[in-house]
Amino acid sequence: MEAVVGFALLTATVTWVLGTFPALARRRAVALRISQLRRADVSDRALSTPHAATMLQGLISDLAHVCVDFRQYAESYYFSLLPVAQAPARIWAYPSRYVPAASNSAIPSPVLDAPMTPS
Repeated sequence: MEAVVGFALLTATVTWVLGTFPALARRRAVALRISQLRRADVSDRALSTPHAATMLQGLISDLAHVCVDFRQYAESYYFSLLPVAQAPARIWAYPSRYVPAASNSAIPSPVLDAPMTPS
C-alpha cells in the first residue's frame, strides 16, 4: 500500500512540474518581448503601421495567456527565474505606454480600441 501511495505522490509531483514549467516559459517569453520593445524605444510614429498593430495584438494575446497562467498556476508567481531587467514588476506596465499612440493610428483595430481594464 505504501508503494502505491508513494507512486501516486511521485506521479502527482511530476505532473505538477510538467504543468507549471510551460506557464513559466510563456511568462519569460512575454517578459523578453516587452524588454526588447523597451530597449528598442519604438516611436509613436512607428506604431501607426499595420505591422505595429499586428505586433501589439500579438503582445496583447500573449499577455492574456500569462494572466490566465497566473490564475491557473498561482504558485508560479513565486518563481523568480528572470534577470532583474526582465522582472515582471519592472516591465508589465511598459506596454500600456503604446496604447494611446496605437489607438490614434489610422488603422482600425477592434482589439487595440477596446478598453484595457482588468476584470
